[in-house]
Amino acid sequence: MERFYGVRATEQPTTVAVPSIARSGITIAFGTAPIHQVDGKPNTIVTAYSYDEAVSALGYSDDWEKYTLCEVMYSHFRLYGVAPLLLVNVLDPEAHQKAVDEQEYTIENWQIKLTGDTIASSIVVTSGDTTFTAGTDYDVFYSDGNCIIETLAGGAIEAAELTAVTVSYSAVSFDLSELVDDVIGGYNVRTGISTGIELMDAAYSASGVLPDIMIAPGFSQYPEVAAVMAAKTMYSTIFRACCVCDLDTESTTSYQDAVKLKENSASFKNKKQILCWPKLKLEDLVFHYSTQLAGQMCAVDSDNDNIPSDVASNRTLQADGAVLADGTEVLLDLTQANYLRGNGIVTAYNFVNGFTSWGVYNACWPKNADPKDMFISISRMFGYIANTAIVTLWKKIDQKLTPRYVESIVDELNMWINTLTSAGHLHGARCEYRANENPLEDIMNGIVRLHIYMAPPTPGQEIDLLLEYDASYVTAAFSSGS
Repeated sequence: MERFYGVRATEQPTTVAVPSIARSGITIAFGTAPIHQVDGKPNTIVTAYSYDEAVSALGYSDDWEKYTLCEVMYSHFRLYGVAPLLLVNVLDPEAHQKAVDEQEYTIENWQIKLTGDTIASSIVVTSGDTTFTAGTDYDVFYSDGNCIIETLAGGAIEAAELTAVTVSYSAVSFDLSELVDDVIGGYNVRTGISTGIELMDAAYSASGVLPDIMIAPGFSQYPEVAAVMAAKTMYSTIFRACCVCDLDTESTTSYQDAVKLKENSASFKNKKQILCWPKLKLEDLVFHYSTQLAGQMCAVDSDNDNIPSDVASNRTLQADGAVLADGTEVLLDLTQANYLRGNGIVTAYNFVNGFTSWGVYNACWPKNADPKDMFISISRMFGYIANTAIVTLWKKIDQKLTPRYVESIVDELNMWINTLTSAGHLHGARCEYRANENPLEDIMNGIVRLHIYMAPPTPGQEIDLLLEYDASYVTAAFSSGS
């Protein structure tokens, strides 16, 4: 290299790195889907950025009472337009199926329509002593919620000019209550395989995104499922999320029943848990409240710089009614809606903005009055700060622990949280290294503790207007003469 003579300058990268933002408003849903339609596998984390992508990976059925994840796909992508969405199907068609008696079917326009629950690989088509071959004599595919058998040109069915054939098959068959343990899941020590909600720990490594909202519509009303969901809001040992659970709308037919159910169950009082009651309706479609609230929370976050400092309460839902499990309409007045809200249950209230979500408290309220626990938005902000700081600082693990190392981390975090403050997401915040929290023995073992102080805004819940008659206006009106 030719030697340089003189004075010159070189720009260096900024020593305070830009944080790796852990976006908020990412939902992970556990439930059931017709994966037999697409040869899908159970207990696999699917990351979908569109409705078509979700359907391609998990299949689709309008039978939402049976296939709960289809409800989530529709709500998230069609109604609220938010992405990505993480989906975990726990239904194993191989374990939950029944044989259907053989029956003769008429061939119309070269096709036979079977139920969408039909398992394509189980289909046997015969006529007398002849058994026909899939792929040669006929093809099988799913369309518009049906399983279609279509005769092929040149195949034996068309060659014999048959107008009817005998078909036997197996169909997916189950009741949601049978899959409660499958949704809860667990870790198999012998195989090293996780299933159900236990897969929450693999969400980040499998998808590259941090889910911070967990739902299991159709299952979260079971206390044992709700308890496991609440426990998994701290996942991968370091990341934080919240869970949105539904209270049962079969046994709770009034708003008072909903409050009693919550009071009498230890599974519905967690500080990272949001409780909903009742269900929601949009024309002929019925949704679990948790499904729509998750989509609404994601939409609010998206409009708020992907930061969860605001609540979804008093925001319009994609609903025109609230109902119980049997379809009975629920119409609450303000006193009744506030009774639910005041007892830590999010409900639907039809008022100035149409049907809106109504509630700002986590399920721990009113027993727990710590602002960081009781308010949904503040609790989520604590989780957001923690998740983002972890992702941002992970690259600094195993570097030399020196005073400059600590200063760089403190500077990096303070620069970031100051931007959140200036944008109004925090009243104020600071990161400090405190000597009394860092004993010499810990420093010698490579452990450093940093203290983050912060104050997210609380939701404004009440505006009091003071009205007073002022006689001076009457005096002024008449003294001016007419």
